[in-house]
Amino acid sequence: MIFQPGKTLKRVGGLSLLIFLLAACGEDAATTAPTATSAPTTAAVTSTVSTTDGSGTADATGGPAITVTPTSSPTPAPTNTPAPTATPTPTSTPVPSPTATPLGGATNPQTSGYTGTNASAQGDLVGADGKSLGHVVLTQGNDGVKVDLIYNGIPAGDHGIHFHAIGQCVPPDFTSAGAHFNPENKNHGLLAPDGPHAGDLPDLVVPASGNGLYNVTTNLLTLKDGPDALFGAYGASLVLTANPDDQKTDPNGNSGARIACAVLTPDNFTVTAPGAYTPVPTTPVPTSAGTPGTPGATLTRGATPTR
Repeated sequence: MIFQPGKTLKRVGGLSLLIFLLAACGEDAATTAPTATSAPTTAAVTSTVSTTDGSGTADATGGPAITVTPTSSPTPAPTNTPAPTATPTPTSTPVPSPTATPLGGATNPQTSGYTGTNASAQGDLVGADGKSLGHVVLTQGNDGVKVDLIYNGIPAGDHGIHFHAIGQCVPPDFTSAGAHFNPENKNHGLLAPDGPHAGDLPDLVVPASGNGLYNVTTNLLTLKDGPDALFGAYGASLVLTANPDDQKTDPNGNSGARIACAVLTPDNFTVTAPGAYTPVPTTPVPTSAGTPGTPGATLTRGATPTR
């Protein structure tokens, strides 16, 4: 190869210029070339989650933040509302028990002086149709007069029962028996504050069969002797009514119509006051001691005694 200075310089100069240009382009390329993107890193995420049941907080660490949907509070099962208690039905004041203290109290000044006497009486109970419904026996004892009634065929339920002032039972309404035996002119009813009649008794409670036995002891009266002696000039009777006796309302406790009646007859004694016992009069009916009057009036024997 022949060295030619002129051509060689031109070539060298051109080559140098090319190298310069390439170098310049290399710097620009190096300057503008995109830098490599580093690999993404996952930062740990710490989330604080509040629990819905109020028991505290819990930490969830790692991974992207998450959305926690709180669970709803469990709805408490409804409790059954207790049924309101029924208002107790008021019960009426009980009539004194006939098997405990005799009616009228343990001691009755009007009758206590005569309770030991030997006296008894009895009678047949008849209905509105005149048929027999039972038999009653009265016995004077140390604690009063005991009433024993054996009955049959009486309508079931509670019935008022009273001693009446006249020994006469004419069906069907038995008004012939007069008013309740009430020698002290008191108001009617064992529960009346200004009562009772001496002839008042606790209700007769008849079972579904219509048959039974009624027993009660009363010292509101005597069979003979004393101011409250049951038997006088016009005898005495025992009357049963259709409805219960409320034991406080004059004149008969709202006890309804008379449905049965028994004429009472002494067994072993005669009446000395206010007059000798005589057969039951058909008419008239007395309103006061020994005085004829109208049916249904109260029989009063002499002056009204006080207790």
